[in-house]
Amino acid sequence: MSKKDEAAHCGTLSVSGIGEVQVKPDVVRITLGVSTQSKSAQEAVRANAEAMASVVARIKKLDVSSDDLQTSGPTVYPIIDYQEGPNKGQITGYSVENHLTVQAAVDLAGRIFDEGMAAGANQSSSMTFGLRDETAVREKALERAVKAAHREAKIVLGAAGGRLEGARTIEIVQNRGQVFVTRSEAKDASTPVLPGVLTVSAQVQIVYDYCDA
Repeated sequence: MSKKDEAAHCGTLSVSGIGEVQVKPDVVRITLGVSTQSKSAQEAVRANAEAMASVVARIKKLDVSSDDLQTSGPTVYPIIDYQEGPNKGQITGYSVENHLTVQAAVDLAGRIFDEGMAAGANQSSSMTFGLRDETAVREKALERAVKAAHREAKIVLGAAGGRLEGARTIEIVQNRGQVFVTRSEAKDASTPVLPGVLTVSAQVQIVYDYCDA
């Protein structure tokens, strides 16, 4: 700090601001799985491939694009007998797992889940809701974060008898992006899906210059 600044009693104030925007989701991501078992690995893989092909075909009939489908697998696991007896430690068969992640419009969530399970899926690991493009919402959250930080700095300096001079540095705090809200309930008939509301947030850290009023 310079002698001039010391005479004027100037300094810096660091504040953070958080901005949040609530918005309805426009996309759902559902992960369905197919698990098969057999005494031979080849048979387990074959059965799994047939079941997954059926699931994919059924979901595509809902006007879901191939670009919005992604598989992760198959993965083959040996089934080992851990029971006490002559076969303990031996491989008695094989288990194969394959997972399909589907991205689609929110209003298709229940139908995708039902059709996938009816076609042969026997696992469901997640159903999450989000935005295809959160750019505009993210920018609005950043704007609110900056305004919140500025408002907090003015309150603090106003109470302390200082005068806000301007921002010295501004840093966007990472890892404060989209928050997914997961809400789903499966029943025997049509599966009701409650997507809820998404909260998109942003955080900034701003260092302001100030002097005595």
